[in-house]
Amino acid sequence: MKRYISGNKGFTLVEVLVVMVIVLVVGSIIIGVLFAAARNSNKASSLDVVKRNGNYAIEQMAKTIRYAAKFDGVGIADENGEDINTIYETNCVLPIITPAPTPTIYRFVKVTKSDGDQVKYSCLDKTFESPTAGLPREQEVSEENLNTNVKTNLVDRSVVDIVSCSITCQQETIVSPPTLTISMTLQKKITSGLTENQSAIPFQTSVTFRNY
Repeated sequence: MKRYISGNKGFTLVEVLVVMVIVLVVGSIIIGVLFAAARNSNKASSLDVVKRNGNYAIEQMAKTIRYAAKFDGVGIADENGEDINTIYETNCVLPIITPAPTPTIYRFVKVTKSDGDQVKYSCLDKTFESPTAGLPREQEVSEENLNTNVKTNLVDRSVVDIVSCSITCQQETIVSPPTLTISMTLQKKITSGLTENQSAIPFQTSVTFRNY
């Protein structure tokens, strides 16, 4: 009886090890690519949330201020973020001296709209969450109708932190229309230690009263 010996040979140990190494290397590369894509997606999503909040707040404030019927002034905040202004400042002319003075940082601005409603904008950032005295103050970028006492938050505080927020006011002369510069930096509220969720974006606009 003749015996037939198969020509197929099994894999050697070296060949098995080589295949395992290749699989591990390729798998590591694929996992790295997928992880990087996920991080980039999270970062893009975080940036989109911040941009939508910042753009909406800036545009809403600028539109109302630009077409306001009357400029009722700007006001500062005390160390606890409270509005301590009995009279708002309407003269924003800086003295002509050298060096040029630093514009005052305001936290509030009041205007009267064409329909007669008086609106107050508040610009309070994280610095007021840890006051040197008094109770902590919530971050706030808001629009308050002083006729109806209805306040609307322009930034969604459930998803965004207000890192900084300020208002400056300048005029060339006492009869010139004031120009307000609104600046703020917003950051996605941190819910994890991932750096892509910590991106901060600055926003700024300068608006001049058209009906002054």
